[in-house]
Amino acid sequence: MFIYLMHLFNYLIQSLINVNKIIFIINKNDIASFCNFYSYITKYEVTSNSEDCFVKNLLYSFISTSETISLTPVFKYNYLRFIIFNDFFNKETKESFLDNFMKAQRKYFIIKRTLRYYRYRKAEIQINTDIFLNPINIYDKNIFVLFQNNKKYLFTITDLVNLINSALGHTDYFFSSPLICKNPYNNMPFNKSELYNIYFFMKSTNIIIPTLFHNFFITNFSLSKFKLENEDNIREYAIKNYITNTCERELRRKILQMLRYTYYTNNIKIHKEFQTNTLIKIMKPYLNLYLHAIYSTESNKKIHYEHLLNMGLKQFARYNPRFGRKTIVKNQLSINKNKKYINNINYLHIPYINKYDNDFMNNHLTLIDEDDDSEDDDSEDDDREDHGNDTQYTSDEDFISVNNEFIDNELVYGRYSMEE
Repeated sequence: MFIYLMHLFNYLIQSLINVNKIIFIINKNDIASFCNFYSYITKYEVTSNSEDCFVKNLLYSFISTSETISLTPVFKYNYLRFIIFNDFFNKETKESFLDNFMKAQRKYFIIKRTLRYYRYRKAEIQINTDIFLNPINIYDKNIFVLFQNNKKYLFTITDLVNLINSALGHTDYFFSSPLICKNPYNNMPFNKSELYNIYFFMKSTNIIIPTLFHNFFITNFSLSKFKLENEDNIREYAIKNYITNTCERELRRKILQMLRYTYYTNNIKIHKEFQTNTLIKIMKPYLNLYLHAIYSTESNKKIHYEHLLNMGLKQFARYNPRFGRKTIVKNQLSINKNKKYINNINYLHIPYINKYDNDFMNNHLTLIDEDDDSEDDDSEDDDREDHGNDTQYTSDEDFISVNNEFIDNELVYGRYSMEE
């Protein structure tokens, strides 16, 4: 397509400089035709040393070079740059060359735009459903029409966001490895114009443009530059995606790994019968802090999240150090002598409170300093650190009183625990 368009551009230039004969295509493999071309223009077109003839000679030089060496848009603009910044050409020559070039360029884009519009109108809709195979209407305001290979592909704004985020936020074990943004229906990469069209389409809607895609736009859609400047943003997206989309079995394994990460929770043992979905729901905020503390690339954020994780798990373990264990309790209300004792999983815990979102109406007026929170907590930890990992936080009597808050008429008789 580029080749025929460049032939068209050369034809338009010749039509503007009042040539006697328009030479449309030169056979670049035939040296004789190339020599005949120059013989013709020196004999019939460039016949004097006037300024107009000199400019005409420059334009013919552009045509011959583009036809024989490089029929690409890049060469066209490189040649224009060569003329504009060449100190051996006077101002009048440059202005005359630029004037003819701009006139040809204007007609070229009019024809090109008309041709594309005609092809777009005649193109068939190849895909008219979203990713979940729900039918979509081309005239809906949140539908983007991708015109590629003379075919139309319809995308919802949600599908575009998920598609681009999954490509730009791709990681291998939390190490950034962004992929090329492609059309999933034909596996063809989006070109620059399509990426710009997608970005400005998103900007015209009411959605918030994804951070990764906006930063990709800032780098002029350079994938290498995007990876270099957005390492931490890519990893941030990967952590959120891991917590949201990973299977429950893997999340449970990661939570158990997290509990062994800090000495505050070394004594917490999760029984194998502890419901996985309940464990994930309780520990997901702490898992988010743990993954940031382990995989964050910025040192200040890494220290910050590790501090929040330690403080959160310390309060969690202090409130109920026997969380997750299976206990045998005596059921005093049971009439059946065979069911005198029952098994019970210890679910008692404190909810995680995000202090950054705790006071929504006033958090724009205050700046939380982490150093202020850690002094008192560190002073209360001295005794525990001296006794090591075997230190018990509470006695059995304390544990019984705590569990009686939610187990009415039951008494802890004994306990056993198994780590999964």
